Amino acid sequence: MKPRDDFDAKESFDRLYGSTAVWTDKTLQNFRELGFHGCGGFSDHEVLRAASKPMPYTVTMNLMSLFGKTLQLTHQQPGHTGYEQDCLPVFHPNFEKHCMEQCAERLGAMKGDPWLVGVFSDNEMPIAKDMLDRMLKLDDSKKGFANMKAAAEAFMVGKGEISDELRQQFVEHVYDTYFRITTKAIRATLPHHLCLGSRFHGPAVGSAGAWRAAGRWCDAISINYYYVWTPKKEDLENWFKWSGKPCIITEFYAKGADSGMGNTTGAGWLVKTQEERGAFYQNFTLALLESKTCIGWHWFKYMDNDPADPKTDPSNKDSNKGMYNANYEPYQPLLDAMKELNIRAYPLIKHFDSKKP
Repeated sequence: MKPRDDFDAKESFDRLYGSTAVWTDKTLQNFRELGFHGCGGFSDHEVLRAASKPMPYTVTMNLMSLFGKTLQLTHQQPGHTGYEQDCLPVFHPNFEKHCMEQCAERLGAMKGDPWLVGVFSDNEMPIAKDMLDRMLKLDDSKKGFANMKAAAEAFMVGKGEISDELRQQFVEHVYDTYFRITTKAIRATLPHHLCLGSRFHGPAVGSAGAWRAAGRWCDAISINYYYVWTPKKEDLENWFKWSGKPCIITEFYAKGADSGMGNTTGAGWLVKTQEERGAFYQNFTLALLESKTCIGWHWFKYMDNDPADPKTDPSNKDSNKGMYNANYEPYQPLLDAMKELNIRAYPLIKHFDSKKP
C-alpha cells in the first residue's frame, strides 16, 4: 500500500489527508478496524515504519530482477519482470555479491525492527518446464548467457538424454541455487526475520521441484494464486508435501463490473458487483483458514490505479483491483465483507481445527 498524490487523486488526497503522515496514521487505523494485521509486498515500508502506530509490514527486494537488469537480460511483462528466454542468471559469479550488497544497503536499518515480518526476495520469476533445454541452447557469446549455458551443460554430464524428470530436477537445481544465495544474503543482515520466498505464480502451482528448493531455505513460501474461485485442497496439500513449509498467499482479487472501469487487464476474476467481490474474498479465505498449511494472505491491492497514469504497470491499467478507487473512496460492500470475515478468523480456525477428518 502506498499513498497517491498525483493525477486526479491529488485533490482527494489533500482534502482527506493533507500530508503523508496523516494518510499513514488514518489508513493504518482503518486497516486495523477492518481486521487486517499487516501490509503486503510492494508497500511503501519507509512511510509505514514512520507511522505513530505502525503495522507489521513486509519488504520486496527484487534481487534477481535488479541483477538481471544490470546484465540487460530483462524486459517488462504485465505484472512482473520478464527474463530473456525465461532463463535466470542465477549461476553468474557476481549474483551472490549483488545480493549481499543489496541486502546490506537496503535492509540494514530494519535489523532490530519488530514491525518487520519478513522479506520477499523477488516477484513472479519464470519457472519454465523446459528451462534446461533453453539454457543449453543459449548463445554463450552474449552477455550473461555463458554461465547459464555452462551450468546446464555441467548438470547434464553423465545423464544421457534429456527427460521430463531431468527437466524437473534442473528447475529444482536452479531454484535451490537461487534460494541458497538470496536467503544467505537476507539472513546476513536480518538473522531474526522471515525469508518469505520469491512470490511464486502461474507455473509454480504444479512445480514440485521449485517448492522442494524453496522449502530448504525459506521460512514460509509465498505464491500469487489466481484462476481459482476456491483454493484447491490438492494444491495446498501438495505445496506442503513438497516443501514441508507453510504458504502465504500474496496476491488474489476479483474485479467489479460496477466500478466504472474497463477491467481489461489483470489475472483476477471479473464479477458483477462489489458485493460479489466481497463474496469472493470470504469464500477464498475460508478455504485458506480450513487448510491448516496457510499462514496468511494479502489482497491485491490497496487502491485502483488511475488509468491516465503513464507509470502504471500494464497489468493494472483500468482494472478494479483496489479496496478503494483512485480518489481514496472505499468500495464499501467489499470492505464490509472483508471485515466480517477478518474479525472472525481465529474462531473460524478453531472451528475448522475441531472438525473430525
